[in-house]
Formats: sequence, C-alpha cells, structure tokens
Amino acid sequence: MGINRRRVVTINDGKPGERSVSMACMHCTDAPCAAVCPVSCFYTTADGVVLHSKDLCIGLRICFYACPVRARRSTRRLETSGRAAR
Repeated sequence: MGINRRRVVTINDGKPGERSVSMACMHCTDAPCAAVCPVSCFYTTADGVVLHSKDLCIGLRICFYACPVRARRSTRRLETSGRAAR
C-alpha cells in the first residue's frame, strides 16, 4: 500500500452520496503547526511552502492538533518515551 502522506476524509460514510475528500497542507502564511513546535522543526521556503525537518522533530505531534485543516500526518510510530522512532 505504501506511505499515506495525505489524510482522506469520508463524508456520509456508507450512505447514498458518500464522498471521499483528500486533505493536504494548505501552507498557511502564519502556520499554526510551526507556532506550537517547541523545537522549530517547521520552516517556510522563499516561495511560501511550509516544510518539516524530520531530523529536528521530537515527535510530540502537537502540530497535528494545531493544524486548522488537520492535514499533518506521521508515518512514524511513537516509542514509549514519546519520541518518534527513526
């Protein structure tokens, strides 16, 4: 199946008119995910793309809750320490 980097939301699941919508990062001008990150692992490129440094990330996942469109995803599992496994 591979790595899923986009969240898919199903609307009217199992009912007539069921639809699936793909959610992706909207590259916010003032990215809330970056604002809550304690290690500043998010950065914005000159052309406005919000990126995430996997090397700096400590895996708290509070950025998931700060994202207004809930687009943040992770393919890492959490260790018992709370830090993302590499």
